[in-house]
Amino acid sequence: MLGIAVIFCSVIARNYGDMYLLRVCIIPVVIILSVLTMHQNTFWRSEVALFERMDKYEPNFGRGQLLLAKAYYFAKRYDLANAHFAAHMQS
Repeated sequence: MLGIAVIFCSVIARNYGDMYLLRVCIIPVVIILSVLTMHQNTFWRSEVALFERMDKYEPNFGRGQLLLAKAYYFAKRYDLANAHFAAHMQS
């Protein structure tokens, strides 16, 4: 996505022949996309966090329930692991 934004900004700057416009256009785009990337990285901090997010958006995904149950099991959260193992068996 960053590459597409940089190409778009450089095409605009070349058509207008102004390198200042290129800098003004690219710097905010890079900052915004960097902040969004840092926010997305928080979902990858652990398996539990990643699969809890998956469960939020795909609650009926059987394999996801199994992976979340496995993550809970290894995190020693056995009650949640059992619940998600049961949900996996039903889907």
